[in-house]
Amino acid sequence: MKSDDRRQIKYWAKTNDFTATHAVLGNYVLFIVTKQHPYYMVETHDAVMAQNLRELFKGFWDKI
Repeated sequence: MKSDDRRQIKYWAKTNDFTATHAVLGNYVLFIVTKQHPYYMVETHDAVMAQNLRELFKGFWDKI
């Protein structure tokens, strides 16, 4: 996997209940579940949803 200096990861200590990965990549939104079978991923190509989630994540970032 190629490293990207722009990528940052933080873990939210207030909960252990996150069981999926969420990612915004350009105009794509990914939801990935690998905790149990069947594993699956939902990929949505939607610029509006991606931008809204980016703004939501920005709001949470400093609180984590």
